Amino acid sequence: MEEVELDNLLYYIDEDNRTATVYRMIDRDYEGRVEIPQCIWDDGHMYEVREIADFAFDGCEGLESIEIPDGIYRIGDSSFCGCSELKEIDIPTSVREIGKRAFEDCGSLISINVDRNNKFFSDIDGVLFNKAQDTLIDFPYARGGDYDVPEGVLKIGDNAFAGCEDLDHVYISENVVEIGDHAFSHNQSLRRVKMPDTMRCICDNAFDDCQELRSVETYHSDASYDDDSISREIGASAFRFCTSLERIDIPDGIEYIGDFAFFGCTDLKEIALPATVNEIGECAFNNCSRLKTAVIPQIVEIDLLMFSGCSKLKNIKRI
Repeated sequence: MEEVELDNLLYYIDEDNRTATVYRMIDRDYEGRVEIPQCIWDDGHMYEVREIADFAFDGCEGLESIEIPDGIYRIGDSSFCGCSELKEIDIPTSVREIGKRAFEDCGSLISINVDRNNKFFSDIDGVLFNKAQDTLIDFPYARGGDYDVPEGVLKIGDNAFAGCEDLDHVYISENVVEIGDHAFSHNQSLRRVKMPDTMRCICDNAFDDCQELRSVETYHSDASYDDDSISREIGASAFRFCTSLERIDIPDGIEYIGDFAFFGCTDLKEIALPATVNEIGECAFNNCSRLKTAVIPQIVEIDLLMFSGCSKLKNIKRI
């Protein structure tokens, strides 16, 4: 593909389809506002700008605002990662794909706003959702305090809250059945989570390295969900290095505890697994150095590494 430089932006152009992709910002130290045009001209031909490439604005710390024109259909993976001065972003009607970690580490981002005519995405008070609003996709980094997940949400998406620096308490509404990969990982201030006891899956690394997280409590829910394609598990490294975690309620119906799920939870003193658990992965409770009591279903085989480094563990109760 041919490259075109215009107004500090590098484009790739597709001559056959007469389209252009914003590939990267040339001066990555630029400070201020960027306006992406709807179309560009090269050698007498017009090209419609349709896509923002993966990593296009990655690390542009001085980028304060950006205008994304209607006509863009894709915002690529990590496209605005590390844009630490970006406070707000508007998603136009035409966007139908937003890549993974598109707004990761945008430390000043307080709002992701979606045009109401967009058929694929929406926002609720600046938080990004799919159009049906049953999946929470992205929570702006700079939003702090407490957050209640809206009713009707079924899934918290991968990386949705990852890295947030000022989030304190999250209340997860009763219809949520899945917390995605890395959904809350590396959250620097999260202290408390409440979730329904009908939660089915807390995926890999969901709360990995949430070092201030003190409690994960469940509450009774009468919600039901008929889709059996979602596994009933706490995934690998789901709570790894949650070094302040003192209380964890395992949702009813969980069947599998993944490898390293609670590795390094040094403040955890007690763990009680529901009778539905039938398998525990490798090193699941390694280095839980203050763990004193564990309640484990009779069917689960306990291997040598499951509680390695749990020097204070004196009582394993079978149920």
